[in-house]
Amino acid sequence: MVLRRTETLTVDVSLLGEKLHFKTSGRYAKNRFLKAALSESLATWDRNDAKKVGLTTPYLLNLYEKWGHGGFGLVLTGNVMVEHRHLETAGNHVISQESWSDEKVKSFNQLAINIKQDGTLAIAQIGHAGRQTPNSVNRTPFSASNVQLDGIKRGGNTYGRPIALTLTQVQTEVIDRFVFTAEKLYEAGFDGVQLHSAHGYLLAQFISPTTNLRTDRYGGNAEKRAQILVDIYDAIRAKIPASTGFVIGIKLNSVEFQNHGLGIDDAITTAKIVDATGFDFIEFSGGNYESWQMDVSESTKKREGFFVQFTEAIKPHLKNTVVYVTGGFRTAPKMIQAIKEKSTDGIGLGRPISAEPDLPAKILTGRVMSASYNPVDTDFWYGYCVCMLDDILREFAQITIEDFVENLPVRSSRLSKQEKAQKHYEKVKQSRLMKRGEERKRQRPARKRRQKMEKTVLEGGLQIAIDFSFVNLMNRKESSHLIRQIGRIWGLQKQYHGLDIRLFGLTSEFSCQCEKLLSGFSDFKWKTYQETVQVVNGDSEEMFVYLSPDANAEPLNFLDSNVTYVIGGIVDETGVGNRTSLKAERTGHKFYRLPISEYSHRTKEPGSWTFNQMLALNQVVEALCLYKWTKDWKVAFKGVVPCRTGFIFE
Repeated sequence: MVLRRTETLTVDVSLLGEKLHFKTSGRYAKNRFLKAALSESLATWDRNDAKKVGLTTPYLLNLYEKWGHGGFGLVLTGNVMVEHRHLETAGNHVISQESWSDEKVKSFNQLAINIKQDGTLAIAQIGHAGRQTPNSVNRTPFSASNVQLDGIKRGGNTYGRPIALTLTQVQTEVIDRFVFTAEKLYEAGFDGVQLHSAHGYLLAQFISPTTNLRTDRYGGNAEKRAQILVDIYDAIRAKIPASTGFVIGIKLNSVEFQNHGLGIDDAITTAKIVDATGFDFIEFSGGNYESWQMDVSESTKKREGFFVQFTEAIKPHLKNTVVYVTGGFRTAPKMIQAIKEKSTDGIGLGRPISAEPDLPAKILTGRVMSASYNPVDTDFWYGYCVCMLDDILREFAQITIEDFVENLPVRSSRLSKQEKAQKHYEKVKQSRLMKRGEERKRQRPARKRRQKMEKTVLEGGLQIAIDFSFVNLMNRKESSHLIRQIGRIWGLQKQYHGLDIRLFGLTSEFSCQCEKLLSGFSDFKWKTYQETVQVVNGDSEEMFVYLSPDANAEPLNFLDSNVTYVIGGIVDETGVGNRTSLKAERTGHKFYRLPISEYSHRTKEPGSWTFNQMLALNQVVEALCLYKWTKDWKVAFKGVVPCRTGFIFE
């Protein structure tokens, strides 16, 4: 595999390999590289059980093992939330009084071990989402003041009006929770924590004049707005003294890119307070949900560091705190230039090391001088970049460290072919987007007709169970298709009165995927079970019958109101049509197939017909509903089976 890289000069990189000393804790980072926090969204999620929220998964352990071997002096975790009802998104790590357990102790201890194997410092970023908690998690989140993220949508999420914290709640719901999380991370073997006070999260909501309208000790001028940072630091140090070597850092905005937001003067004031308080390091970034994408000038692009123009003004005011800058760095010469110009002490890397987790090690050994070229970079819409980054992280999370190839070739003599391939990719992508738009336009009249239809009553009711125990057999593409089909089934549930849908074998990991890809999934009024149909049926008189595309199965001639029909998901689209029937036999349940061939004949017209009797999940549900309503299989199949199959129902 050949990676195309940003063109640059070959330079002496010894400056990047120098140690950084954290004066308060007395610890050293082995070099100047920092792995910035990324929102992996790969931890566990369970809306109904706090103990199962925010646990480390094998995917996360795998990722951080790669970054632990990647040549960083300091590795930051993704945001570890201090309260399970105030998450940035489902899938965040969480450490709180309500969610702490022996299982979580082991998972975070292993995470620290994976990071620290090559002498890298393991630092957990800890935070509270505040008003940036999505409605799907909490409709009435806490914040510094009741200033709502009005009209903002990020990744399909919406945000409710926050509740302003009282002075008592600032202590119990913020300070005490940050202290608890820091203590548990210390006990789990982490070398330190970083308070997340940037990007519009709760601590940044206290710092920013646009979201802090308080008139008490935590509101007013910049000094008072920063008081909460001092109080949290002092409270953590009361439990974990500096003599333990426990590092405490912070992430701050250097600018917010919005009118009346945090400006350079306030940023300098806040940084001076942080420096005087005793924080070991500051990582500077910028922006928030209301104004994420800044206007990057050509001169800034050439310098690469997006925020060095601001840290140049801030850093001279700091006496003890180590400064990192994250955002924009791609080449070793520009990293070295920023350090020599006293704009920063260390270099934070985020997006580039998602695709190349050992980039610092390659730079420090002289194998490469730049990150791999990324066609989707700073000029792209933020949401698209996040989705693409999420896909990259998930892909890398499934590759073990033993399988990871460290020595990738640096240069290619055939870049013209890669450029042609990139142009072809862009052309194909644009064509698909156009076709998708045309299809949506074509379906719009039918969608409007369905919206006008009165709710259909299914006499006697129709009970359907969806068995998700097959999900582990699906690849990522099949899983995303399945989630979209679940959304369509919810539309059928609203259309047909008497349709009862239940979800079995729904794991916390798949629930998390549904939360991310299907807006409003958490609001669907379905009964969900983590157990499979087999387990639940063991203590029940209820009769379950599986539906399978297996050609050897008997046809389903009629629907029984006393039977629950089980659908096994789109795993059968892989071509192994007997998976569902085999499970039914193994668990002692009957199984049938839909009688498509009995009520149709194949077209004799020329064409590329599939003659495929396997239907998607939502198509099966809709066919059953139509039959229950009309008592006619031909009518049911005619309204559901795609024309491309070549079946005629007359």
